Amino acid sequence: MNFFYFPVGYTNKKAKKHFAETIEHDVRIRDHHDILESRVVDSLTEAGCDTYVKMWGAVAGDSNERNWNLMQSGDVVFVYAEQRWVYYGIVITKTHNPDLAGHIWETDNEGKLFEYTYFLKDLQYIDLSVEHFNYFFGYKNTFSPNGFNRISDEKVNERLREYGNIDKLIQSLTNSKLPNLSEVIAKEKNKEEKARMLNEAELRERAKKGKKEPNRNRAFTTTYERDPYVAMYAKKRARGICQLCEQLAPFEDKNGEPYLETHHIEWLSKGGADTIENTIALCPNCHRKMHSLNLKDDIEVLKKKASK
Repeated sequence: MNFFYFPVGYTNKKAKKHFAETIEHDVRIRDHHDILESRVVDSLTEAGCDTYVKMWGAVAGDSNERNWNLMQSGDVVFVYAEQRWVYYGIVITKTHNPDLAGHIWETDNEGKLFEYTYFLKDLQYIDLSVEHFNYFFGYKNTFSPNGFNRISDEKVNERLREYGNIDKLIQSLTNSKLPNLSEVIAKEKNKEEKARMLNEAELRERAKKGKKEPNRNRAFTTTYERDPYVAMYAKKRARGICQLCEQLAPFEDKNGEPYLETHHIEWLSKGGADTIENTIALCPNCHRKMHSLNLKDDIEVLKKKASK
C-alpha cells in the first residue's frame, strides 16, 4: 500500500477553484463516460462512484509521472491546504487522459494539463497541523509538502508495524497527541539516578529482567527508551576502561565517575536488543568510530567482551 499527498496552493486562484470543484464537491463523471476507458468506468461503478466522484490530477513531469505510475487502487492520498492537512481519501482507480483533464480543469500557468488523473472515495476531513503530521510519519519538523509526492515505504511500514492495518493507523494519526519531550527527558533522568544508586550485582539482576526491545518515543524523530539498569551495568562492568581501545576513560563526569558512553553492538535502530549481552561501554572516540565505521573486527571484539 502506498501513501501519497498533494498540496493545494491557495494563493493560486486556479488551484483553489479546482480544489473546490473536484475535491470539496463531486464531479458528475457520468457526463464523461464516453471519453473514459471501460476499465475505469467499471472500477468507478464497482465503487459506487460512476455518477459522482472526487478526483485530482497532476501535470506531466518526471517526478509526477513516477509517483502516479506507482499509484494503485486502495492507496491513501492526503490533501494539504492552507497550511494544514485537511483530507485523506482512498484511490479508486487512475487514468492518463488528457481529454478528460481538458474537460474537467483549466491548464496550469504554463499551459499544462492535469492529465495524470486519479479518482478518490471515502474522503474524510482530518484537520491536522504540519507538526502533527511530521511527528507521526517521522519527518523533520521543518518539512512541508511541495508537489504531488509519495511517503516513503520506510515511514509507512514503520507505522503499519505499530498499528497492524491501515484503519488503525489512520485512527491513531487523527487521534494521537504530540508527546511532551521535556517530560520524556525528565523521566529518563530519574531512572538514571535510581540506577546509579545500585551496586553491580543489583544492576545485573535488574538488567536481566528488563525488556529486550526498548519502548519508542516519537518526537519529530524516533527515540528509544533504553533500560537504565542495562546501561549502568555496562559501565560498571567496564571498570572505567573503554572496551574497544582498552584505554582509561578520558575524564570523570560531574558525579566523579569515569566518562564512558554505552553502545549497542547491534544498533537498536536495526533491531538490536537492549540487553547486557548487546551493550558495551566505550570512550567517546571509539563510540564515534563504531557509528561511523562499524568494522566487523571491532564488532567481534565487543561481542566477546559483552558476553563475559
